[in-house]
Amino acid sequence: MSTPRSAPDLEALTGVRSGKGSYYRAYVRSDERTKRAVRAMDSISRALVRTHEGPRGLLEEVVRAAASHLEAQWMILAIADGRLIGARPRVLALAKGETTPVDDEEQLPPMVRRELGAIRAGLAVRTADEGPWVRVPVVLAGTPVGALAGLHGLAADPEPGDLAVLRILANQAAVSLHTSEQYLEGQRQHRRAQSLYDEVQAQARDLDQRTHELHRLEKRLELARQRELIDTERGRIARELHDSVTQYV
Repeated sequence: MSTPRSAPDLEALTGVRSGKGSYYRAYVRSDERTKRAVRAMDSISRALVRTHEGPRGLLEEVVRAAASHLEAQWMILAIADGRLIGARPRVLALAKGETTPVDDEEQLPPMVRRELGAIRAGLAVRTADEGPWVRVPVVLAGTPVGALAGLHGLAADPEPGDLAVLRILANQAAVSLHTSEQYLEGQRQHRRAQSLYDEVQAQARDLDQRTHELHRLEKRLELARQRELIDTERGRIARELHDSVTQYV
């Protein structure tokens, strides 16, 4: 007597049973982070076309996008001391629930100021463990010039994809900071050129005035010479008349 075959285990075939406990949750988590990455890139792309706001607009958007991606309690974008001297702002920090990053470190809590100090000093890692900070360097031409750091609020440690998004944002920040330095230097050169132009214009006006005065003096000298010639000729004629009369008499 043969043993009847059991019905196929559909859960085993489809993987629903095993995936429901692990793979599906990982998929949902990965999908959510992908959506956050897309939102971050979308916000950056919109900031890139707002050229009238200058470099700061893009830097603020980088901080907002990074904070949103990490669900960060605090997000910092800072330049290391001695790097990109002319770039402004030197620091931007955003607290959770806020929309506008601040550039005044006096408004930051001590924990955030310590992280900022480590970035400014060029330290690769923090000196103390004060929470789940995530930091990626801001690199320009192969040289670290600062960092993008966040006190993340994710349920788990950031995955490589999250760090890749942060590096993309940090690269955008590096380009924008370099642009900021060049932009401010260009403004300084423009102001210098405008000052020199104004100085040249003032000198040209002064030269024109002096030339006009010189022409007036030349006319007065010409009149004086003509009068002198006339007086000399009159004197000569008078002497001739005098001598003639004297001889006649």
